[in-house]
Amino acid sequence: MTQRRCALDEYEVHRCVGWYRHITLAVLAHAVLTAFAAQADSEAGLPGRQPG
Repeated sequence: MTQRRCALDEYEVHRCVGWYRHITLAVLAHAVLTAFAAQADSEAGLPGRQPG
């Protein structure tokens, strides 16, 4: 039995609306998780995170 592999060359965006919905939700989820992490750090008395 052969295994089918999906690579980026097989990825297709059929409509721009779906792509923008996906990116919007992904960015929103990242922002929420970042806010939760910052809140948890401040409640634990940890110093702020430094970029880089």
